[in-house]
Amino acid sequence: MVAQQFQWQRPNRSTLSIARPSRPASGGVIQDPAVGFNEGLYRWIIHEPSWTYTTNLEPILSQIRNGARKNRESHWLHFAGLDMLTEVYVGDELIRTTHNAHMWHTIRIPSHLLDDPKQDRQTARSWLSKPGQKPKRSRTSDYEYPNRIFVRKQQSDFGWDWGPALVPVGPHKQAYFIALPAPAAVQTVKGDESLTLAGAKSR
Repeated sequence: MVAQQFQWQRPNRSTLSIARPSRPASGGVIQDPAVGFNEGLYRWIIHEPSWTYTTNLEPILSQIRNGARKNRESHWLHFAGLDMLTEVYVGDELIRTTHNAHMWHTIRIPSHLLDDPKQDRQTARSWLSKPGQKPKRSRTSDYEYPNRIFVRKQQSDFGWDWGPALVPVGPHKQAYFIALPAPAAVQTVKGDESLTLAGAKSR
């Protein structure tokens, strides 16, 4: 197995490089949201329609195209954590949508997407636009944000006792490009039924 970690760019508002897991505060976009009144100052973040993260796959794909094992490998993207509503693209082709912050995702890349220079792009949608399901009658109070119990993410993201309601979305753990060797071919031999799988005579 060969695994390659990514570096990402976030095109919203300004462009900067962010290493996984994404921490916009460390990139100079915002200050620490847990300090002072920053929680209130940064409420605009969750109200953005989407956040897009991109990385260039071409350095990896060029090695695959030039290698002799291209047709004998399967290629995958592994995401250890994608928070909430996320669309994963290779080039312009959508290969996965996610809606659960508690799961990891391993996605096989179709072979035709390995032929041209590509970018991996993830667009994290604001959960406010699509909370998954809307109850006919609320089962809890609309603390900070409505319908929060119907969103598959940790509830402390919406504020917990005196904690901040930051409601993060998007990638929050590492991602990898993985190349796996194809499984060995299995050959069926007709003939002596007394032969075991190890090729020895059965007693």
